[in-house]
Amino acid sequence: MKKRRLLLTLGVAIALFVAGIAAVTGLLIWRERPLPIYAAAEGHAADGERVTDTLALNGVLYVHCRAGRQP
Repeated sequence: MKKRRLLLTLGVAIALFVAGIAAVTGLLIWRERPLPIYAAAEGHAADGERVTDTLALNGVLYVHCRAGRQP
């Protein structure tokens, strides 16, 4: 009976360890995603840039531009 309980406890500990490793790995991968960079809009977008998103905070318009030629 003690051996069975020990094996069960060991199995649960291993499962929790593996789940923890998976969670940490997932967080590290998620953290490496590139975040969009917004800049205050001043007139038109520069040549070769494409506005992909806009954001307005406190009455100031910000744009997210992605490099690349216009089709």
